[in-house]
Amino acid sequence: MTTLVEPRPSLARLTHVIYALHAVSLLIGIVTAATIVGAFLFSWPSIIAVILNYAKRSEVRGTWLESHFR
Repeated sequence: MTTLVEPRPSLARLTHVIYALHAVSLLIGIVTAATIVGAFLFSWPSIIAVILNYAKRSEVRGTWLESHFR
């Protein structure tokens, strides 16, 4: 059995921000999916979330947040 370390509160907050960015991108995409340009422009929050995910991946290793950063 693996022992998990408690993550810093800022990392838990960052995880919430990442999920919020994905949700915003999804909602805006549903509302404005009528144009290709709109779909491209409003996918940026999700792209930023993925970049943050990869950038902070090593910091959450060994915590319960690790599964959220795969």
